[in-house]
This record gives sequence, structure tokens and C-alpha cells, in this order.
Amino acid sequence: LLPPTLTFQYHFTDLGAFKPYVGAGVNYTIFYNQDTGSADALKVKNTFGTALQVGFDYMVDQHWGLNFDVKKL
Repeated sequence: LLPPTLTFQYHFTDLGAFKPYVGAGVNYTIFYNQDTGSADALKVKNTFGTALQVGFDYMVDQHWGLNFDVKKL
């Protein structure tokens, strides 16, 4: 499974070291080595879909920070 995703983000500023953001975009999911095993009727194809994202950066100092985000594809 390879889900390359393009998201556009809006970063909320002027909150000091805490910098939250939201994002939305598209992804194209590519499936590799599809082995149906016992599921004979399983049919999977490559497809486009939507992507949503929410997260934040927390700046420890001027050069270092931590990042956390969650995406739904």
C-alpha cells in the first residue's frame, strides 16, 4: 500500500511556541502484491480519495521543535 498525499495546510500563528494547523487535500492510494488468499471475491483497485489533517508544532527553542499530526485518508 502506497498512499502519496498532497495537503494544503493553514497554520494558526501568534500563539507562541504552540502552533496548531489544519489541512485538507487529496491522495492516490496504490495497492501492491494483492494476494486474495481465502477472500476470492476481493477486488482492490488504485483510487483517488480525500485527506483531512489536524496537528501542531511545539517549538522547544528557535531551531528545534516537536510535531504531532493525525490524518484521515
